[in-house]
Parts: sequence; structure tokens; C-alpha cells
Amino acid sequence: MDTKFIKFHTSLVYSHSDQDNMGLSNASEYVQGLYGDVTNVLRGTLLMQPTIKAYDNSTWVLDNLVGIANNFNYDSYGYGVYYDTVHGDISASNPLLVNNLLKRNTRVDRFVGTASADVDLLKMIGVDSKNHKLNYKVNLSYSKTHCKDFTWIPAWVQSNRVYLAKSNERLTKASRSYADALIENVLTYDATVGKHHFNLVAKPDLRRRKHRPVDRLGRQLHRALLPATSECRQHLCRKLRIQTHHPLLHRAYQLQLR
Repeated sequence: MDTKFIKFHTSLVYSHSDQDNMGLSNASEYVQGLYGDVTNVLRGTLLMQPTIKAYDNSTWVLDNLVGIANNFNYDSYGYGVYYDTVHGDISASNPLLVNNLLKRNTRVDRFVGTASADVDLLKMIGVDSKNHKLNYKVNLSYSKTHCKDFTWIPAWVQSNRVYLAKSNERLTKASRSYADALIENVLTYDATVGKHHFNLVAKPDLRRRKHRPVDRLGRQLHRALLPATSECRQHLCRKLRIQTHHPLLHRAYQLQLR
């Protein structure tokens, strides 16, 4: 919006993203307590024998086929696995099992708002000069970013050589908030005297940053509290308070004169 001596500019932007990351991508993320030749998705797919089923309801209980399965409740969660007596001594993992059981989700909401006003101070008081200009401009901006992280790493067993130990099972929920605010003032004077031109700029600004992380972590959870559905896990994560890292608040102020 423009008037005779002042101009206004505004902008509002909102964005939202919901990203489900792979449990083990081609970057081969490290997972503590994961035993066996469990690597990235592409390598795991190439190493998996074609005679092994993708899904197999019988693998919910493997106690009579895999010795250490007695310490697990859901064993392989209905995904196809190999047996030493049928497929031989291999330690490749079912990539569907690994990447569907390991949950890594990040949601990000961001808002950015800006506004500015440009004032011709000489015109405002009724002075119209070609050789002298005096302008004042104020810039205002504010941004708010909120991130939610959810990680679910359950215990499972595929064979005596490929499994994720119960002691390393964990459920984590984290949130991060970032806020930035800026107030910028610019005073500009332009003058032409004969063959000489002068330009003076004064620019004080104030910036404020705030960062607030919150983390929650649960380990070795009781299996009766952990249904297999993702909805139940999300509900449990909201209720979980086994170990809490209290929020840390960071603020930074900066004043600049130029």
C-alpha cells in the first residue's frame, strides 16, 4: 500500500511437512543392540534369498524354531524370515521387517511473517527537494518453527544371529521450538551539493532468538503396554514419562549499529 510519503509491505507464509524416515536407509544408520548383517535397504534386498516370504503369519511365534525367541513376545511380527535348517546359515535380514518396525517420524510446522514501512520524511513535512532525500524504513520479521520427532525401536528376533535385543528397545519423543524476531531501523540521507554526492546510513537493529528442546525417553518397556499398532504406540508415547529431560530455554539478543 502506498500513500504520498509512506509505503507498506507485508508477507505471511505457513508451511507444514510430515516425513516418515526409513528405519535403515542406504545411509546405514546405527541402531544400538541390533545384531546380524542388518544394513541398508538395497543391500538387504539383494542379499535376501528369493525363497523367503515377505510376510508369514507363523513368525509371530518362533519359540520352537529359534532358541532365543523364548525371550521375545512378538518375535518377527508376521514378516518372512529364514530358518537355519531350510535356508542355511545366513545372517541377512528381511528389509521389510526392519524398516516397518523401526519408526522415525518428523513433523515440522513453520510460520514466517514480515512487514515493513518506508517513510519519506521530507515529503511528510511538505518539503519536495531533488537534491536532498531523507528516508526512514522499519523492517519487522518474526518466524516460528516447531518440530516433533518420534522414534520407536522395538525388540524383535528373526534368528539366533539376527535380532534386536530387548535391553535396547526404546521409545522416544522429542519436540523443538525455534523463534526468531527482528526489528531493523534504517535512516538514509542523500544529498547532492554541486558535483558532490553524500550518502549517510544509520542502521540499528535488534534481534532475538529462542530455542526450546524437550526430550522424553523410555527403555525396556513392559510388553503388555506395547500393542503392535502404530496408533497405540503413539498414544503410549504421549503418556510415557519414564525418563524426562526438562526443557532448556536459550535466548540470545543482539544489537547492531552500522
